[in-house]
Amino acid sequence: MCRGPQYGYRGKVLLAFEDNGSSKIGVRFDKAIPDGNDLGGLCEEDRGFFCSANNLVRMDVSGGDDIDKLAINEILEVASNESKSMPLILFVKDVEKVLVGNSDAFVVLKSKLEKMPENVVIIGSHTQLDNRKEKSHPGGLLFTKFGFSQTALLDLAFPDNLGRIQDRSKETSKSLKHLTRIFPNKVTIQLPQDEALLSDWKQQLERDIETLKAQSNIVSIRAVLNRINLDCPDLESSVLKILPLQLKVLRK
Repeated sequence: MCRGPQYGYRGKVLLAFEDNGSSKIGVRFDKAIPDGNDLGGLCEEDRGFFCSANNLVRMDVSGGDDIDKLAINEILEVASNESKSMPLILFVKDVEKVLVGNSDAFVVLKSKLEKMPENVVIIGSHTQLDNRKEKSHPGGLLFTKFGFSQTALLDLAFPDNLGRIQDRSKETSKSLKHLTRIFPNKVTIQLPQDEALLSDWKQQLERDIETLKAQSNIVSIRAVLNRINLDCPDLESSVLKILPLQLKVLRK
């Protein structure tokens, strides 16, 4: 009988030695492990095992928003450390995703931003439909400043006939209210009023959408390949822009 977990076993990391990259990682598995241990009293006596980092594969999180919430915490920590040697401007795309479906996320994010060093400026972007018939600001750039916060929110307003962006849920609307408290310096970016400029802007938007779709597909494919220890160096050269690829479909 082989020693240790079989390939495909799932578990949670309980012990990691950050100061020593060569050390093994203590994992508590969902099933009993041959020759398993209790990781020094941290789990059941037959569920723990010390594994090499090379033998572990990070599980896909069930939702993309969960990944966003995890990523923003890591990014802010890196920015805080890097700011010790240089000033930084950090841009966070679709920052409202961090708050959707998590009432505690607002408090956590607000606390982290308040603790950021003074030489770090954080800019978050938010995209929404603009279905108002009358606009108080017909065009141009609107900048509103409250206090001395180091955060700013880029609010991209699109007309509802653009056809590419779906309406936000009520839960998302709540998160937007929180955003205005975290990012009090708001810059509203509206569509060009000139027809020629508007046409060019829409074409550029379509190109950007195709680029983002291709990048997303590449990330999804790499995630599946990594799970089975395969690599495709020329993946970026493939045409992957036709449809967004879901992880479940790729696994099949």
